[in-house]
Amino acid sequence: ATKVFTEIGSKPVTVNEKMLTYLENNYKKRVIALHHEFNNLPETQAFYLSKLKEKHPDKDIGDLQLIVHKEDMTVKGNLVKEFIFDYLKCPAKFTTPKGYLRKNSPAEIQRKVVSLISEEIEVQSQISKYLNSIKAQHSKYGGYFPTYNLTSVATGRLASDFHLLPSFGDIKYNFISQWASQGGVVMAPDYSQVEVRVFASLSGDPDLRQA
Repeated sequence: ATKVFTEIGSKPVTVNEKMLTYLENNYKKRVIALHHEFNNLPETQAFYLSKLKEKHPDKDIGDLQLIVHKEDMTVKGNLVKEFIFDYLKCPAKFTTPKGYLRKNSPAEIQRKVVSLISEEIEVQSQISKYLNSIKAQHSKYGGYFPTYNLTSVATGRLASDFHLLPSFGDIKYNFISQWASQGGVVMAPDYSQVEVRVFASLSGDPDLRQA
């Protein structure tokens, strides 16, 4: 098995370069759009203004309102937690163990905030975890080399990081058959209970072989 997978691992998976570029551009635009929407919520702007008042207590409110649009905060930073829990007063019971809002938060504005934050984090994750890795390998090697797990399992079976790509979204469409120009497709065969079939063959047990 090691020999077979070593041979398999020596060959890159063909990358759909046009799709990779398309997704990269679209995902980055989506992050910008989500962050812009989050940053420009009336509640977010009011929070920024309150923080500016704390920082510049002697400045006129009119002057602060002129610069409030320049304020920003990352969706994973401490400031956004202050915004959610202290400013929006989200109850602790509606948070995850990591401190983020659950989607069933009671107030409509809280649901709006968590929806925007969650989607922005998810899209950023798709870019950093998958697209950047695929792009880097494709640029260097002309394809993508999955990491095969021969001595450990992540899905209850022999797997690779290629197998563990998210089933949702468009990431999987980055990969095509190396014979795509000739009508080739990527297939994902599943050996139905192959372990049981091997045991039946080796043991010669008639009941097991019949099953």
